[in-house]
Amino acid sequence: MILVKRTPSSILKVTFFAAVVWVAMQSCGPNVICCGQDPSNGSAPTTQTLSFEQKVDRHGELVKAMREKIRLITQAEMRFYLDGAEESYNWSDQWDTAVADLQPLREEFETISVDLYINNEDAISIPDSLPETIFSVRKKLLKTDHDADTIAVLRRLLIAKPDNEQLKLDLGLALLKTNQFTEANEIIDTITPNVLEKLEDADNQLLRIRVPLQRAYEQEKKILAAEADDDLPRVEINTTQGRIIVELFENEAPDTVGNFIQLVELGFYTDVIFHRVISKFMAQTGLVAFRGNGYVIQKPGYSIYDETKGGRGHFYGYLSMAKTDQPNSGSSQFFITYEPTVALNGRHTVFGRVIQGMDNAGRLQPTHEVKEEKDKPPEEVAIESITPDRILSVKVIRKRNHEYRPNQVTTQ
Repeated sequence: MILVKRTPSSILKVTFFAAVVWVAMQSCGPNVICCGQDPSNGSAPTTQTLSFEQKVDRHGELVKAMREKIRLITQAEMRFYLDGAEESYNWSDQWDTAVADLQPLREEFETISVDLYINNEDAISIPDSLPETIFSVRKKLLKTDHDADTIAVLRRLLIAKPDNEQLKLDLGLALLKTNQFTEANEIIDTITPNVLEKLEDADNQLLRIRVPLQRAYEQEKKILAAEADDDLPRVEINTTQGRIIVELFENEAPDTVGNFIQLVELGFYTDVIFHRVISKFMAQTGLVAFRGNGYVIQKPGYSIYDETKGGRGHFYGYLSMAKTDQPNSGSSQFFITYEPTVALNGRHTVFGRVIQGMDNAGRLQPTHEVKEEKDKPPEEVAIESITPDRILSVKVIRKRNHEYRPNQVTTQ
């Protein structure tokens, strides 16, 4: 049972969400983005397959369904406290069922609301209710790695709320985390200091190095411009979230690239899962493979040398080798960064960047989260009952005309 006679925090949280959604939906009418069939029907089409007009209709259906679930939750809470012990169990069951039904409706409602909001070109025609809904949803988006959607939402919200400094800060940080340093710093420089004082430690650290990051990325852009006409190797990684195409930095990390390409051509990464994905940090793979009905650890059986001297930095969407604390301990594991991660510079070999499909990389299922408690070091905790995403296939789509192989570490 979830309901008890003393209202637990879980009830308060659901009640609070119900109130927020109810207020946000009050202005929905026949001419607003609302209105159809029972959205609880399991045969309803997925959001990705709907046309814009169908999404408008679906949005309305979800509003109606959520209102009904919220009504049932409210009714169950009230009757639970008024009725006797025997009836209370029935109301508790109704509360459990309605809360469970509300969650998937809420998730679809948020997804469709974001899509309608950022794909409506005329901001003036957006219903009054939608910006308020999105203003609340943005907090959830900011904790994900759906960066393109997040930035589009924040830009659109600023049209509706141009003087909102929290929105400016949200957008500035989102731009900082996606290598858009010049625009980010221009926005952040307009924010009053008292707003900046409320940041979490990680964001505070990012703000402190934002100017050096901008200078470093200006140098990186010069390298990228010089490479534009180069023949750097490229690899296509097909994942359960879609295609990711990466370009490899053979000029700075030839041995690491040689190792990676050989492993790709040997089929090493086929059906290998992303076993360590942490939101706002990185997605790591190259160790655990899905084989039949289970997972197995697989390793090449050797390690390669670090190539960190004179190497590239860890910017958003870059590939880097995973390793232990020991030097020259990299092998097959690599990760894709979700944010600039300067603390890893000089320690891990950066050997490529995502040039297409970073939105797909950002949708990879998180497998771990970082728990932080006062006066305690951060703790990485596995997320239970999730199915990790995996690499379905990998192929080299461009390489130079020479042999690619690993420069294996030799023991003396």
